[in-house]
Amino acid sequence: MFEPLLLVDTNAAARETQLRNHPETRYLLADLGELSAKDLYDAAGIGKSQSLDVLIGGPPCQGFSKLNKLVRQALDDPRNVMFGRFLEIVRDMQPRFVLIENVPNLLDFDGGRYRDEAFLRLTEAGYFPPLACSRRTSLDCRN
Repeated sequence: MFEPLLLVDTNAAARETQLRNHPETRYLLADLGELSAKDLYDAAGIGKSQSLDVLIGGPPCQGFSKLNKLVRQALDDPRNVMFGRFLEIVRDMQPRFVLIENVPNLLDFDGGRYRDEAFLRLTEAGYFPPLACSRRTSLDCRN
């Protein structure tokens, strides 16, 4: 069983709901794109020398969604950069295990560009990404 050390999101309503149900939660209302690994360690109350077991991320999915009818605009959706930013945080924090939420179309969006980039970057960071994923799987990687 894992105990969350920190939650990060830009959604104030989500923070309010989480804290109402779990007031002990450390919850940082912030844009991950503006935070460093050091910021996250500090906010979680742990030192960089401490081993981080799991880092779970759910980068914004709207740009990848099949419901996004404007595919050309989806390719330029600024929220899609958060997927890459999450991978940078993984590289910098080096948790033992990484779980990235999969949304339908993420793995094959733009000809699989995001999937291929994720596998490459995770491999370069010392992780072993799965060789195959389906629409029902998450990108779960072990270091």
